[in-house]
Amino acid sequence: MNSNTISNSIDKYGNVIQIEYADGNTVSSRAFVEPLRYRHKMYIGGKERDLDSLKHIKKKYLYIGQPNAELHKGDTVIQRDFEFSVETVEKYIYKDKVMYIWAILSLKNY
Repeated sequence: MNSNTISNSIDKYGNVIQIEYADGNTVSSRAFVEPLRYRHKMYIGGKERDLDSLKHIKKKYLYIGQPNAELHKGDTVIQRDFEFSVETVEKYIYKDKVMYIWAILSLKNY
């Protein structure tokens, strides 16, 4: 697996985003931000849940972004006119190299 392939795909097909850090700094990057689908929702809370218990997470989004754009819990991701709060962040690492950043976002002011 080549990390440049993943990064190039995010650059080519991802949306422009802004990341606002807790210290006030801002960085531009590219990422995929999409509504969290049922199969992803099982990761919230670490266990699979039935559909009725998932109604409260309609405003959750999956983030796949560049490995060089650090992301931390509590940061803000802005895509167009939408603001998201970062809830969970993981780095996908392969052969000691970060391939991409995976996160769960919550839509602000929903």
